[in-house]
Amino acid sequence: MRTLIVLLLLSLSVAIFFISCDSVSDITAPEVEVTRFTPLGWYVIPDLDTAHIDSVYFKVWNYVEARLTGMTYRFLAISDNHQVGSTHEWGLDMFIDPGTQDSTVKNILLNVYLNIASAVDYMYANNDNTVAEITFSGEDDYGKGKEWHYTIHYSLLLTPTP
Repeated sequence: MRTLIVLLLLSLSVAIFFISCDSVSDITAPEVEVTRFTPLGWYVIPDLDTAHIDSVYFKVWNYVEARLTGMTYRFLAISDNHQVGSTHEWGLDMFIDPGTQDSTVKNILLNVYLNIASAVDYMYANNDNTVAEITFSGEDDYGKGKEWHYTIHYSLLLTPTP
């Protein structure tokens, strides 16, 4: 009788283990947000071909481990919001630590460079400022394919003339 109870308890604990492991697969998509980036924009001069973002800070609000997998950016004219030039894509691979409710985790992407040559040519030809629409994308770090996207706007401004 004792071995029957031990086998029953063992099978019950194995069943509970498999049920609890199966519930882990029901994760939600990470809620990733860019909390800040510096600088907020860039003054351009003729023939400038690169703009530089020093740092981009990410925060996961629902504490799901996430991975940054890419970045796309395009330029939009301020005057009528039409796209200037082509869309650019970067492949990235960065773990974004969600931290806990009691911790402050800093997930920082450093030294982001944007190819702005087509936008600068448009700006000086049309006397119009532009904005870079930068979309960061990724997925959960559990391999479940739960995607996330977050878009920021980075200003490109004509250098004021005295």
